[in-house]
Amino acid sequence: MARIADLVLWAVFSAVAGLSGMTTGFTRPVNVPPVELTSPVRDERYHVGDTLHVRWLVYDTAYDCIQVLFTNNDGILWTPLNAPATCIVPGDSCWQDFAWAIPDSVDILGSTLSNECEICLKTHAHDEVIDQSGHFSILDTQSPATNRFGARVTASGNQLREFLKRADGGPGAKIVFVNNDELHYIDFSESFNDTPSVHSMVNSTGGAIPVISPDGRLVTFASGVDHNCRTTSPSAIWACELMEDADPVKVTDSGYVPRFILDAAYPIVIYSTCGMHPLDEYCTWDGCGRVEKRTFIGGTV
Repeated sequence: MARIADLVLWAVFSAVAGLSGMTTGFTRPVNVPPVELTSPVRDERYHVGDTLHVRWLVYDTAYDCIQVLFTNNDGILWTPLNAPATCIVPGDSCWQDFAWAIPDSVDILGSTLSNECEICLKTHAHDEVIDQSGHFSILDTQSPATNRFGARVTASGNQLREFLKRADGGPGAKIVFVNNDELHYIDFSESFNDTPSVHSMVNSTGGAIPVISPDGRLVTFASGVDHNCRTTSPSAIWACELMEDADPVKVTDSGYVPRFILDAAYPIVIYSTCGMHPLDEYCTWDGCGRVEKRTFIGGTV
């Protein structure tokens, strides 16, 4: 019984230690190298100025002197990122999580901008490649949305890809938002494999709380309110095509928090006649007013 208990305790210790990032000697999974590179991964996208975290798991304590190398030309040339240090060892603050602030260029390789970037891990003692990532991309400094609006995308590359895969298959995804009191949108179908463009809807001044229709063709929004539904003037609901030069049509003179009905045979805008939260904190359909709807066909209500 004591022997069985010892085995159970060792298994539990090994699993916990591995999850916490400790270097252990527990048996590694089948077909996994003694040091497994877990970040970055294939097809991720980064921008100059981003922090790329090179992370790895250690299954064999003999591998205790790791070099991190980078290529932007499919492995023709590599440059060490951990220089001037010879290698990274247990006890270093960057052991198993090496943070690299991506520059616009590096020694030997020149510009970092490439779709053929890779990271590899090597042992210093034997000059042996242990594991390496698939191709990932480094793009120019942030996206047009970030440059123009001082915004920051906080979702990971994987989370964004999962979002784009949902609903209509990904490349048809669209995002609408407000900046400087004007509606803007991004249509990912225009440049799915590159940095998408931001379009300004020049006739949408004063818009707030925008929502795209299920088919991606229309947008509805409120005016006369801020983004917390605090009234700045009598609130109205508008709708129009999701286009730069679209002319919004007034749906109603009094309405809050517009939405589209899903799976309707034709576009139907629904809204609340009272969108003010009792504590004046955020938009809500609850607590006052009623829900009304209007059809929007051929640009008319």
